[in-house]
Amino acid sequence: MNEMFEPEVIKVSEARAKRSAVIYAVAGLLALAGLADSIYLAIEHVAGRDVRCTVTTGCNEVLDSSYASLPGDIPLAALGAVAYFAAFSLATLAAFGYVRARPLLAALVASMFMTTLWLLFVQAFVIRKFCEFCLLSAAMTASLTGLIVYDWWKRASDHRRESSSILRSDR
Repeated sequence: MNEMFEPEVIKVSEARAKRSAVIYAVAGLLALAGLADSIYLAIEHVAGRDVRCTVTTGCNEVLDSSYASLPGDIPLAALGAVAYFAAFSLATLAAFGYVRARPLLAALVASMFMTTLWLLFVQAFVIRKFCEFCLLSAAMTASLTGLIVYDWWKRASDHRRESSSILRSDR
């Protein structure tokens, strides 16, 4: 009797694997965009150049604030570049089926998201200016968070569906 259900389980597993590969490939691309943004900001900070904003007017105020640097005048964007590179690496591993990369990526993205919320708060209520490059990074992190949550939700949904179908087939 179990042989009858095996092809369906294989199809579901293949579809789930394909969906996850696409989700994590998109996450990798988002991380690359965030990496490029962070590298640009870190280079401009180290070079001491002003960043030219075209959409907002507060880039230099935000990027010249004390919140934009870690101790030792290390640009916060450099830490962002490290985080985005790690997110890209883990998303790539997850896209190729390395299941241990998924929880590591989820933890990293969760910490990136919490940091993003803090920095958005600082821009809105402390500095009262916005940097479009910072907002781009926030959008990348929010999108990464959305993808990770969506994958988790679909996996949980698939698991519940499979569990209920197994219970029904045992009757």
